[in-house]
Amino acid sequence: MGECPGAWICYVRRPMADPKITLEQVLHVAKLARLTLSDEEARQMQEQLDAILGYMEGLDELDVFEVPPTFHSIAMDAPLRPDVPERCSDRAETLAQAPASEAGGYAVPLVLEVDS
Repeated sequence: MGECPGAWICYVRRPMADPKITLEQVLHVAKLARLTLSDEEARQMQEQLDAILGYMEGLDELDVFEVPPTFHSIAMDAPLRPDVPERCSDRAETLAQAPASEAGGYAVPLVLEVDS
């Protein structure tokens, strides 16, 4: 296996002797996501997720102490309006626009039945 060029982190595919994610975990996540995977698809997914987790482990080794935290990859001005107090909407005016109101609030259909 060759050297990695420059300062890039290279992930060398290693045997699945010590996987970072088990087949059972892959199947559990697939079940939570309501995915049906064949045995071959589950093994392939395990290999792919193992490679991703291995790469992430390599990123953990980087020294980022001097790197300032960022929220976006490019500089952005916050497109927010100034925080200036303004008149609130009148409750009666707002409730008049609702399809139904009750006891000073919006009336909505019952979603869950509650045992009393």
